[in-house]
Amino acid sequence: MDRQIQLMIYKEFDVRQTQDTSVESFKEVCDSGLREKQYSKIKKALAGMEMNNNEIVLATGIKISSVTARVNELRKKGEIVLVGKKRDTNTNRMCMVWRLVE
Repeated sequence: MDRQIQLMIYKEFDVRQTQDTSVESFKEVCDSGLREKQYSKIKKALAGMEMNNNEIVLATGIKISSVTARVNELRKKGEIVLVGKKRDTNTNRMCMVWRLVE
């Protein structure tokens, strides 16, 4: 990966407040291409749909911790938007619902 791109990606972490193992894991996810694959799966699942994070987990098979991270990154990039809140049928808690920007 190009050094400038790596620096831009890794700036997402405030390394002063992040565990070394978390930073290392994030680097591995970026360097391996897994992050881009997860973006693709999430966007494919959201195509024409509105889902919360738990529904994205069920649709993609990606772990909730990774879904939460990728959804946050996609939101910051302007590729998905918050469309509202609803009660999750599994947890019975209110959660945010996302939609792909088309």
